[in-house]
Amino acid sequence: MPYRIHSVRNDVAALGNTSAITIPDCLSFSIQNNPDLASAVTAGETMATHAILRSQRVTCSFDTLAIARALDATGMTTQPIATSGSPAHTGLIFYLEALETTGEASAGSVHRSLLISSGAIIPRTISASHGGDARISYDVAVIKKTAANAIVIADNASLPTLASNATLYGGNTWTIGPITVGSVTLSNYRSVEIDFGNVVNTGGSESALFDTHIETVTHAPTITIRGIDPTWFKESSGIPIAGTFTYHGMGQVYLRKRTPGAPSYVADNTAEHIKFTSQGIVAMQTYAAGQGHQFAESAIVIKTFYDGANAPLIVDTTSQIT
Repeated sequence: MPYRIHSVRNDVAALGNTSAITIPDCLSFSIQNNPDLASAVTAGETMATHAILRSQRVTCSFDTLAIARALDATGMTTQPIATSGSPAHTGLIFYLEALETTGEASAGSVHRSLLISSGAIIPRTISASHGGDARISYDVAVIKKTAANAIVIADNASLPTLASNATLYGGNTWTIGPITVGSVTLSNYRSVEIDFGNVVNTGGSESALFDTHIETVTHAPTITIRGIDPTWFKESSGIPIAGTFTYHGMGQVYLRKRTPGAPSYVADNTAEHIKFTSQGIVAMQTYAAGQGHQFAESAIVIKTFYDGANAPLIVDTTSQIT
């Protein structure tokens, strides 16, 4: 029986979540076992006579168009996959949808779920470009802390309801919106990428097959904005050669929401857009670059920092565009 990816269900004790949140509109997901296999050819032999499995470092990844729902479920920093709390939590679940020989989805509790109960959810990037839908990507670090397997498989799963997130056109999706950097309002922007800068280490001990320890190393977001306006680079009323600073009250990056079911955008004064504010140092990464008869491209990079009180990057998933 073939399967296809369906959704990811976040049921972890993080960000005050009291119930599971299904993340729909997945574009892809992957679960890799990463086995470390070894063999040895001993004296008097020409072929390996010993073979071992040293370790298995399980890693997962997924990306989705359901940005607001995903951010509300996970935030922008590394979140532990913790099942403690009241009510009890299950963990992070990947669902595979079983298919009939006709190619249609099977009915009933016949689908496959893969449960991860220890590790961390790691937000990686948000990217958006001119005319395209914004997407958010994640990695998942998996460790083994209990007698249960690092990934628990069930073949009698019911699929979670995806609600009405997906419609025929623009169902709860966002695209690139207005951008202001250090009080400089940009024009002719074409793409933005937010790299959350989340770094996690995992490791094992006592010759365990799976990693049993995890460490959150950094959260250091970087924002890169690209466009076709070389006049972003300007000593006054622009980004000067020596760079500048931006703070939460001075600039923002918007993701503009599409109108579900229509080829238009939600009104600016409706609180359904997504706004990012940051504080950091701003510099021109590319003054101008182009080929032949293509538009010359410029790029700005923002390296954020924490001042001891304010987070380097703040998101509002229910914002107006102002």
